Parts: sequence; structure tokens; C-alpha cells
Amino acid sequence: MTARGHGHGFAAEAPSTYDEERPGTIVVVSEPMSMRALIKMDDDEVAAFLAAGFRAHVSTVRKDGTPHVVPMTYVLLDGEIAFWADNGSQKMVNLTNDDRISVVVDDGLEFQELRGVQVTGTATLHPDSGTNERIADLFALKAPEEQREAAKSMLLALAAERTAVVVHPTRVASWDHTKLGGGARAQDLGR
Repeated sequence: MTARGHGHGFAAEAPSTYDEERPGTIVVVSEPMSMRALIKMDDDEVAAFLAAGFRAHVSTVRKDGTPHVVPMTYVLLDGEIAFWADNGSQKMVNLTNDDRISVVVDDGLEFQELRGVQVTGTATLHPDSGTNERIADLFALKAPEEQREAAKSMLLALAAERTAVVVHPTRVASWDHTKLGGGARAQDLGR
């Protein structure tokens, strides 16, 4: 990959062509690659990023169509984002009326450090004890080993008053500005 300009765009390796005016000369033709394509995570990177995270911004849709966004602690249940919601919470009211959901997990402070994943899809509500126990096990694994059993007991007591929410993705977007090596500027994105 070669940089073109002064941080204003990048070119990717492209197919070569034969130059008819200069026999025996091969010319490499480069097509511009968008900054978005350069910072996109692959499926393995998305999975690892989500597995390493713990806090997400969860957005549901109110009855009037406006978004309701709240921070939530989550785990990955069979590769999908899962969390507990208080039964009387606004997000539960919203999800009961409209199962559409969007979740963002991100980190980084400076532009060149920003990384994140947005999962958009539908939510399934699971009030059953089996799903709650599996989620409690996953949350307990985040506790120090010597505290896991006590943590699981506490988590199961909390789960009795909550509903498990599992996010089924229909679209995943990702970004990892560290792939740019610190050479990108905010105004370059989208080019």
C-alpha cells in the first residue's frame, strides 16, 4: 500500500496493465481506497474486540421514534452481545414495542487511537432461568477466580429481577484508526 498526497488519501495495490507505447513495460494502476475501507476490522478482529470489551452504549427506539441510549455492561453469549435489563426500565418498554436495537462498543481518546464496533439488529428477550444462568456464568468469569462462585450467586439473585437481552446482528460496522499508523486526520475520513 502506498500513500498518496499528504495524508489526504491512500492507494491500494491494483492490477497491472501492458503499456503499448513502451513495449516490455508494465504499468501498475492504482485505484484510490477509501479511509473507511482502510480502518475496517475483519471478522476475527471484531470478535476479539467485542470479547475484550465490557461496556456498550445500547440504543433502543422509543414509541415516538426517538432513540434511547444507555451504557450497559455486556457479555458475548454464543458470539452475540447479551446483557440484562431491569424489567421496568425504559429500554425494556422500548424493546417490548420495537425489537430494533443498536449497540456501540468503542475505545480510544485521541483520533488515531479510536476503535469501535457498531452492531445493529434485533433483540430477543429471554426471561428464562437457563439463559440467565449462562449469562451469570459469563459475567462471573470476569471476576477474580477466588470470587467467582460468590459473584455467580450474586449475579443469579440480580438476574431474577431482570430479563436477558440478546442482540442478533443484521449489520456490523467497525473502525480501527490504529491501522493508519497515526497519519490520518479527522477530516480525511469519508474520502
